[in-house]
Amino acid sequence: MKKSILCAICIGFFGLVMVFSGCTQTTLDYAERNISEVRHNIFEGATADYFVTFSSGQRERPYIIDGKSETKTNFGIISVLPRGALNPVSLEFSMTINVKSYTGQFERSPFDDTFAFDIGVTASDADDISVTIKRNADEQSADLSCISQAFSVKSDKALEIAVSEFETELKTLTDDGNISAEVYIKIISDADKTIGQYFWFVSFINSELAELSAIIDPMSGEVIAKKL
Repeated sequence: MKKSILCAICIGFFGLVMVFSGCTQTTLDYAERNISEVRHNIFEGATADYFVTFSSGQRERPYIIDGKSETKTNFGIISVLPRGALNPVSLEFSMTINVKSYTGQFERSPFDDTFAFDIGVTASDADDISVTIKRNADEQSADLSCISQAFSVKSDKALEIAVSEFETELKTLTDDGNISAEVYIKIISDADKTIGQYFWFVSFINSELAELSAIIDPMSGEVIAKKL
C-alpha cells in the first residue's frame, strides 16, 4: 500500500515537472510566434543588361508594419535591376522553378530603379530556377544560383543571435513576458555592391514603431551593426 502511494506521488510530481517545463516560454519562443516576415533563401543571376534576384519565405497578410504579427502566406519575389544606362519603362518576365512556369509584368519600385513581382510561392535551396526578362522584342535569360545555400547561419539561427544580442533591450518591448513587437528576418545586400554579398537583417518593431535591428554575417554569425 505504501509503495502504491509512493509511486502515485512520484508520478504526480514528475507529471507536474513536465507540465511546468512545457509551459516555460523563452524570449526566443515569443519572437518565433511574432514573425511577420522571414526570408529563407536568396538566388541570383545576371544577363547582359540585368541583375536578377529571387527570394522566398513567409510574410503576414495584410503586410502592415504595426507591431502585430498576423496570418502568414508564402511569397517569392523576383527583382530586376537594369545595368548601366538602361532605363526601361516596363518589363515582363517568364520564370521556371523546376518544371513549373510563372509569368507576369514587373512593378517598378517608387524608391529606386528596381522592378519586382511576387509570384506567391516559395522555393527550396536545391530548386532549379531560370528567368527570362522581356522588354519589347528583346529577351534575355539567366539561370539563378542559390547563394544562401552556402550560409552557415540560417534564418532560425539569425533570429536566435538577434534575440541574444538584444536580451536586455527586448524587455522594453514586452507585455506580461510576451514580446509586444513583430519580427522581420530578411536577407539584404551590401549597399556598395549590386549583387553578390548578403547579410541577415533582423528587426523587432512595436506598435509605436520603436525598432531594434541587427545586421548579421551569414557565415560567421557576427553582429556587424545594430540599431537601438
